[in-house]
Amino acid sequence: MKHITKKFGSVRVLDQVNFDLRAGKTHALVGANGAGKSTLMKIIDGIYVGYEGEVLIRGKKVKFKDPMDAQSAGIAMIHQELDLVVNLDVASNIYMGREMTSGRIGHILKRKEMQKETQKFLDNLGFDLRADEITGDLSPAQQQLVLIARCVAMDASIIIMDEPTSSLSFKETEELFRVIDRLKKLGKSIIYISHFLEEVFRVSDRITVLRDGQKINTLNSEECSVQRIVDLMVGENKNIEKKFYRNMIFGQTVLEVKNYTGYGTAVQNISFAVGKGEVVGIAGVVGSGRTELVRTIFGADRKREGELLLHGSKISVKSPAEAVRLGIVLVPEDRKAEGIIRKRSVGDNLVVAAYKLCSKLGIIQYEKLRQRAANMMDYMHVVARGQEQEIETLSGGNQQKIVIGKWLTISPEVLIMDQPTRGIDVGAKDEIYELINQLAEEGTAILLISDELEELINLSDRILVMKKGQFVEEFDNSKRSVVKTQLLEAMVG
Repeated sequence: MKHITKKFGSVRVLDQVNFDLRAGKTHALVGANGAGKSTLMKIIDGIYVGYEGEVLIRGKKVKFKDPMDAQSAGIAMIHQELDLVVNLDVASNIYMGREMTSGRIGHILKRKEMQKETQKFLDNLGFDLRADEITGDLSPAQQQLVLIARCVAMDASIIIMDEPTSSLSFKETEELFRVIDRLKKLGKSIIYISHFLEEVFRVSDRITVLRDGQKINTLNSEECSVQRIVDLMVGENKNIEKKFYRNMIFGQTVLEVKNYTGYGTAVQNISFAVGKGEVVGIAGVVGSGRTELVRTIFGADRKREGELLLHGSKISVKSPAEAVRLGIVLVPEDRKAEGIIRKRSVGDNLVVAAYKLCSKLGIIQYEKLRQRAANMMDYMHVVARGQEQEIETLSGGNQQKIVIGKWLTISPEVLIMDQPTRGIDVGAKDEIYELINQLAEEGTAILLISDELEELINLSDRILVMKKGQFVEEFDNSKRSVVKTQLLEAMVG
């Protein structure tokens, strides 16, 4: 790849990136969240077509129009979200798009023959899988093997793996590494994207570091260290950002989580507490379990084991409605899918949680609702034509202010914020930072998840680092003295 530049609107997410992949080698691509790793790979895979620069395969210039075009050139990508049809068997998934058929018009599937040929293929690869097994019944690791087998069956010479171990156990991860070693012996080239640097050094021959959409360096794995890669990923923070100090002794414990375990491997035996007026940051890479943890606390995902205490009293939260009633609210990671009611007005979105507070004898008092919405628009500095404006027509920053504001209308005791400044402009970010600090000083207990480590450092009183479903380290940040390299080393080391 030569001088690859990619823009989304006026935002440049890749800037003159050069990248070269060698035959029969594993090349790791690393960088902090938002560095441009996945965007670069989606260009190779034909998902993004509008870019500047050149892509060459074995010296020949190519310009893929879609992923099928890339596949025909021997490129296959295993996305972080496994793209399998879970109600079909393994053979059907491996032959997807290349099915064996019979009949004059080719509409009759030769299912038994597909299963027979698939089983031979799986056995030759050394994969412990049955061709006739339903894919949805397999473990995440086995599903990864199905995707790898599909790539090899397509005769892919370049296989891109995007965070392949995010949902795997240690044993399953080691098995994946053995598979990668076998693929290299078959002459396959692997591009491996991961936040876990110990895995990167275990599996890769070369490492390329991206930062803020630019290539920083490419190094031979045997010639560098985890610390060296972390330094390249972080770079120099030239912007002196405001740190929010709260010189106070935190009040009593508001929320306590004891031995929380969810279904699957995302949340495992988590315990922690957050006090009145305290901001507790949660750091971790994509797939570490941060979002699953707060969704479980909020009742959006089920827990398997554990206790939740509010002001020392055990509570049961089986749904978001119960959490809200108890004063626990969540600003979700995906604003558009889970934070707003699309096609509805600004006013409707702001008061959605406040109907009970504005009702008398079961009758909704709409004038009170409108006044509450107007007050919150002023408080959150929402820029809109009025309460009747459709929320989807607002900027991302104003939408996020409304997502937060709807919860503030009910004065929650625990405010959980998952990526509260993702996808918004600098001005809106500053306002949300000031708001978080103000709410903490007023006594709200806050849990804060962010990919932007500066946010966690500048706002949090303590920072918990999550890795593969568990907390692995805790930092006292009362003096805002934690540095990014400390967090990164705990997150990926």
